[in-house]
Amino acid sequence: MAYASLEQCLIDLEKNGQLIRIKETVDPYLEMAAIHLRVYQSKGPALLFENVKGSNYRAASNIFGTIERSRFIFRHQLKTVERLIQLKNDPISAFKNPLNSLSAAFAATKSAVVILSPQRYFLPCLSLLATSDMIEFNESS
Repeated sequence: MAYASLEQCLIDLEKNGQLIRIKETVDPYLEMAAIHLRVYQSKGPALLFENVKGSNYRAASNIFGTIERSRFIFRHQLKTVERLIQLKNDPISAFKNPLNSLSAAFAATKSAVVILSPQRYFLPCLSLLATSDMIEFNESS
């Protein structure tokens, strides 16, 4: 099951004890960053700032702060995401094993439709990871 919105992702994290809500007013210029940095360095939970000074919007932070939380968020799509990243890094492998690449091709097509859809305000993380090398799911010692 993919999340249809960021809100669904945050609710799921909260239900599983991986998100805390900060209801106090926080300054968005340095205070939020300082809180985020401390929580991130201690491998703490995701944060949802509910009362950002001077803003009508909430702010989420540290959602992908740990490998474990990233795996949790992508638990239903992890194999497909890994395959898409592998295909992005080595596109020739799709031609070597075309039948094995069909599921990844369908996932990529689905992601492209979501990216082009003007009704969506939150891009599924699958779409973001399919075009980014910033997150690796393999831990290296």
